[in-house]
Amino acid sequence: KYPSKSIYLLLCGLQRSMRRKKTEMAFDIFNKCDARFQDFHQTMESLFRTLEKEGVEGRDGKNKSSALVITREQEALLWERGVLGDMTPLAIIKSLFFLNRKNFGLKGGKEHRVIKLSQFTRKGDHWEFVLNTARHRGTPPRLREEKKVFRQYPSP
Repeated sequence: KYPSKSIYLLLCGLQRSMRRKKTEMAFDIFNKCDARFQDFHQTMESLFRTLEKEGVEGRDGKNKSSALVITREQEALLWERGVLGDMTPLAIIKSLFFLNRKNFGLKGGKEHRVIKLSQFTRKGDHWEFVLNTARHRGTPPRLREEKKVFRQYPSP
């Protein structure tokens, strides 16, 4: 699967090529007002949403399923220097954000603000975190809420 930005850039190249050749039927495939391309735009939007959900890449060209990788050495340095830890309120908050992202895949913002302690459960040898994600109002009620379950096992 190609990332959405790659698909978009290929389409830009196609559009540029058509403009250079000055075809008799000059058109802009990115013009959302052109009725000839409504199906094309719906298909592209659907494809980009699917790629985003699968974690291939977001619409802004950034991979949504990963962030900059922090090595174990870099993480250890953050703990050693007190950026992460339990010595100050700010360090505690940073630690919570960091560990929730690292262990449970939370990305920030709204996901962190709506966390409740009841979403974390100890299951034998691991922890589970259940994330409820709300969908758009136009979605049928039975499909509005989606649950994602994250499991964190101890490191060997």
